[in-house]
Amino acid sequence: MNIRYNTRDYEPGEKLQNIIEKKLSKLDRFFVEEPAAEVVLRSIKKTCIMEITVSCEGMQVRCERSGENYYDLIDVCLAVLEKLIIKHKGKLNKRVKFSEVPDAEPGEEYGSVVRVKSVAVKPMDVSEAILQLELLGHDFYMFENSATGRMNTVYKRKDGNYGLIEPA
Repeated sequence: MNIRYNTRDYEPGEKLQNIIEKKLSKLDRFFVEEPAAEVVLRSIKKTCIMEITVSCEGMQVRCERSGENYYDLIDVCLAVLEKLIIKHKGKLNKRVKFSEVPDAEPGEEYGSVVRVKSVAVKPMDVSEAILQLELLGHDFYMFENSATGRMNTVYKRKDGNYGLIEPA
């Protein structure tokens, strides 16, 4: 697995990097193609935050957790990622080749922009966008609707259902 580190306020030691690489390599068994992972390590006061995003063939699975130390967080994140991959394996089989995976069950008065993130937008239908929303663990997901060719946003509602925002 190709692993890229992105750190803020914390520089991981070689021991931690070796453990992360060893544990993330366990996810290789799920994929035919070699996946890539981005590991973000942050430290805020005495809280450690670990975010892992695994990408393979245009599919992304993401987990973010916080705790007291990174050594415990890697185990928690790995379990969450495995669970997400197994849970959504059936829906992803059309796009990603899996190995043996078990079956599952801006204004100043409002604040300022502190982060700008560029994402590749690809055409997909609403059900694929909802799947990506769940895999990334976000509250909303922007995508180009393959049926209309326009930008849409799906979001998770408090009642557990999903909403779709389309431009007028």
